[in-house]
Amino acid sequence: MKNTIIVLALFMTTILACKKDDDNQPDGKAESDAIANAILGKKYKISAIRTVEGNTDARGEFPACILDDSYFIRSAGTVQIVQGAQLCGTHAQDTVNASWGFGYADNGGLKSLFFSLYTGGDTYKEMEFIKGDFTVNTSNGQEITLVVSKASIKYNFYLVKI
Repeated sequence: MKNTIIVLALFMTTILACKKDDDNQPDGKAESDAIANAILGKKYKISAIRTVEGNTDARGEFPACILDDSYFIRSAGTVQIVQGAQLCGTHAQDTVNASWGFGYADNGGLKSLFFSLYTGGDTYKEMEFIKGDFTVNTSNGQEITLVVSKASIKYNFYLVKI
């Protein structure tokens, strides 16, 4: 009986010692909550489009109609795009309801931001921006930067709060 208790105690010690240390796991939910809290209820407009390499003005590489659009970050997952005077697409609407959200890695860390942008024709498409290809000023939500790739060139889209 004494041996059984010793074996059971050793077994329990081994099990408890093998417990995963969750403190080392990334907290993607906390990070995405901070971003969401910073941008929810705010309206943004593209202030600049610049090449990542060389930092040159690249607004001429994209349809002019996106430059006067405003992006109202509504409830979690919804962005209302209000087109300016230059409407995008042949069946252009003044307002387009689109989406945004987050993607998470298998380990629970924040992997990506999904955000809808005009892609040509009549399409606003949800695009995925991998972590490192987007930044959000979480202290006041003043600016969102998205790195957009087009024909193997990377561009920084700067959206500022209006």
